[in-house]
Amino acid sequence: MEKNILLVVGNGFDRAHGMNTSYTDILEFIWRMIQINDLQKNRDNSYHNNLTPSDITFQSPSKDMRNRFINEWNKNLDKPRKELDNQREEYANEIHQAVRNNGGNLFSLIVEYTLKFGNVWLCYFAKIMDSRERRLGKGWIDFEEEIGRVVKVIEKSLLNRIKPEDRYTSESLTDAIGDVLSNDVELKERFLPIIKFDFLVFSLWMEEALKMEDGRLDSREKIKMIEEEASNIEGVISYNYTHTPKLYNLGDKVQFIHGELGRHNLVLGTSETLEDESADEFVECAYFKKKYQLIRYRLGNKFKTVFSNGTDDKWDAIIYGHSLTPADKYSLGWLFTEDDNGLFASHIETITIYYYDDLSYDQQIANLIALIGQENALKYVSEKRIVFQPIS
Repeated sequence: MEKNILLVVGNGFDRAHGMNTSYTDILEFIWRMIQINDLQKNRDNSYHNNLTPSDITFQSPSKDMRNRFINEWNKNLDKPRKELDNQREEYANEIHQAVRNNGGNLFSLIVEYTLKFGNVWLCYFAKIMDSRERRLGKGWIDFEEEIGRVVKVIEKSLLNRIKPEDRYTSESLTDAIGDVLSNDVELKERFLPIIKFDFLVFSLWMEEALKMEDGRLDSREKIKMIEEEASNIEGVISYNYTHTPKLYNLGDKVQFIHGELGRHNLVLGTSETLEDESADEFVECAYFKKKYQLIRYRLGNKFKTVFSNGTDDKWDAIIYGHSLTPADKYSLGWLFTEDDNGLFASHIETITIYYYDDLSYDQQIANLIALIGQENALKYVSEKRIVFQPIS
């Protein structure tokens, strides 16, 4: 009898199906929608007929266009505080209500809010992208890494009351929210609530971008290896938000670790940035961390029930499209942990990790070492319990 298989997928799984789900793709989607809806607003002088994601035909706006929006939004910093805060609060109440009710006006609301106030995270990521392209050439951006940088800068400012040393991050953040990092009262009482709400709005934008790609699922080509193994796959752990496993009739076997499209529960954040001793005491920036969001969205550790579909206690695992980033250590660590019987996660005999090219192979090895240590990595690879396999 064939052994049960656990399939673990990351964003590379979606990308392998031709889906535009990179962080760069998401940023371009947001900017396109901002430009399109701004043009319509100026034409109709109304928000009531906002375009939807399916109406996108324009190319990504130029840097000059993006800078124009950012400059306009920055002018808000000079407006009367009380008036601006009241306007933000009105939008915040409506958006929170639409999220709770899954209201059909949610997309229109986040468009309106962004056109009026901008978004701290969108501006920050744009600054980082431009800075990186000037220094290193056109490349990509890692939201989670950058969120971690921002959180560390804010925490350092609030905890130590000294100017942050990370100029790379603090200068771009200052461009987005003004020079408040050296004023801990201003940062904590005024701007941190804005940064938190903009974080929610940004995750809703990201959900809209991914929903558009998810809606084209039926036109995607299948991966031959996954298709051949599909009948033996009894459980799927997905670090994605999309429904790509449905292509292989695996939709009812998926445990979404980071949330699922359509439920407004996308986990986007950083791993813990503070030492263990202070992590549970200083929680001003907990909102931006994955464990907080797993609690907030009631996701917890439900993924550990993924073996319940199997008829056998012994499984093999396939990891496809995941870099093994230490940011996911809370769950990947469980996957690679031996029990008393010498099985990973109490059920798994072997783990096959697929890699795209030599660069990703090297990165996955480095990340594996960060997850389980050099000695364990060496031991398991030598015993062929962990196997690296190139994607053909």
